[in-house]
Amino acid sequence: MRAWVKYRLLYAAPIVTAMLVILQSCEKEITVDLPQPDPKIVVEGYIFEGLRPYVVLSKNSGYFAPIDSVALANSVIYDALVIVSDGVNIDTLTFQPANEAP
Repeated sequence: MRAWVKYRLLYAAPIVTAMLVILQSCEKEITVDLPQPDPKIVVEGYIFEGLRPYVVLSKNSGYFAPIDSVALANSVIYDALVIVSDGVNIDTLTFQPANEAP
């Protein structure tokens, strides 16, 4: 082997080792304490002519709150009175589960 190749490997090994040590030490666990949000109602939906309106009302939740089927079911508001208007016409929407025909 040529001399310059030996020196190149001799210098490369400590540099690569140092880089690996530095990159592994860049990990730090942090804890963020976010305040609980004020209770609000979230409105999500769409209304198109000729189609059944789709509107879901739910309660907001904290950023780190667990999200599972029970939490989602508890956040939905089923007994709300929803009135929509385009400035001229006013209509009241009634609850109808998605699996029922319009």
